Amino acid sequence: MQIKTIFLSLILGSTLTNCTTESPLKIEPLQALAPVDSLLNTLATPTQNFTVPSDTLSTITGEKGTVIHVDPSQLETMDGSPIGNTIDVKLLELTDQASMLTHNTPTVSNGKMLVTGGAYYINMSAEGKSLKIKEGQGLAVEFPKLTEDEMRLFVGQRDSLGQINWVATKDNFQAKELEEPVEPKEPVKKKVKRQTTAIDAIFDFVDGKELEDFTEAEYTEYQKQREEYEQNLIAFEQMNRTYAAVDLSTFGFINCDRFYEDTRPKVNQALIVQNESIMSARFYAVFKDINSLMQVNYWKGHADTLYFNQLPEGEDLIIIGISSLNQQAQYFEATVKASNTALPVSFKPIDQNELKTKINALNK
Repeated sequence: MQIKTIFLSLILGSTLTNCTTESPLKIEPLQALAPVDSLLNTLATPTQNFTVPSDTLSTITGEKGTVIHVDPSQLETMDGSPIGNTIDVKLLELTDQASMLTHNTPTVSNGKMLVTGGAYYINMSAEGKSLKIKEGQGLAVEFPKLTEDEMRLFVGQRDSLGQINWVATKDNFQAKELEEPVEPKEPVKKKVKRQTTAIDAIFDFVDGKELEDFTEAEYTEYQKQREEYEQNLIAFEQMNRTYAAVDLSTFGFINCDRFYEDTRPKVNQALIVQNESIMSARFYAVFKDINSLMQVNYWKGHADTLYFNQLPEGEDLIIIGISSLNQQAQYFEATVKASNTALPVSFKPIDQNELKTKINALNK
């Protein structure tokens, strides 16, 4: 009887344990973030698409000024088959914080802050087949020059969370060696010495020298030089908007950056998510005074407190959080000075059009 009682107690204890013990919440991060990324995709800067012939050299110019020199002889298909008649080119030009945010391209290299002169994505295919640049060849690309600071070439690699990390190359962007056009001097009246009357002296006598009109031929020559100058100036300004061409050895994400140097003490800005219903979110630290963007990610069961690490103390930031709940966009925004003081985060529903307006306002 005692044995039966013990056996029943064990069964009852096991049953109660199974009823009261919750299994740990297991979430695949990228899967959890998929609704957020789907929302961001609807807001993202669209890819520019071009088609060029495969039997001749072509030049493509993007909306923001990127110039791609397509040389089909430098390209080949991934499987070694013939290229075909045309080449399809995809181009993304992310030159502001709004476009970088919606494409998840923060300006960070192995945890170090970058100041960006633009992030870009280039890819090519032919009749549905992916292309690559031949070994030992280089695709010449001129990237927009958005700053006079010395900038370096970085290439982008996405991690398991879909977040990009920029890896520095040995190449620096170089300004083009251009000779600025010289503005022609407008012909002026010549000064000649001769006897004048009192009336002449009043009207056109200067410093004891009378003025004589330039000839029609002189003015015609000036007009010709002026037209040439204005045409050359337009060409000069267009050429000067981009760096000297760099040779890319692979397709993908490219960035024009420099490391952010700041001597202020560093802080870790904490975020505490307070919404129990939010399963995942992407957070961005938008720098108000420099073209930089940092990113951290949240998903349920990972950690309720997130950190933007190694920020300059007192840096002016806009902290933005984006999530999606039951196909409804959720939004958080706060303007802060970077500190070690935790920032409570409470998401609120937002209309998608209003969300787009708020993100685009980052560029103002």
